[in-house]
Amino acid sequence: MVKQVSSIMYDKGGMMLMGMSDFSNCDWVKYDFNVIQAEMEAQGMASEDEDLMGDMINIDENVVCTDMAISDSEFEVGGNVCDGTDVMLNLISMANQYK
Repeated sequence: MVKQVSSIMYDKGGMMLMGMSDFSNCDWVKYDFNVIQAEMEAQGMASEDEDLMGDMINIDENVVCTDMAISDSEFEVGGNVCDGTDVMLNLISMANQYK
């Protein structure tokens, strides 16, 4: 489950980085897309016109969704919140090397 607040994304349990980094002691992992966007622009991996946050939250039109009852408490960020911004940046940089 992912919660977005402005340019901050919270990933419940660090599912986005599962197996790529150890966030096992984290209830939520936070990603600051202002920092990620700025660093990618500085490294020439993204332009100012690109919207990385928008790309992360837009759903592929081929995905089929069904209604599901989820309580608001699922979106309450609490417990141990870890910062995964640098880990995400490192993964994006590594992937960019193989383009």
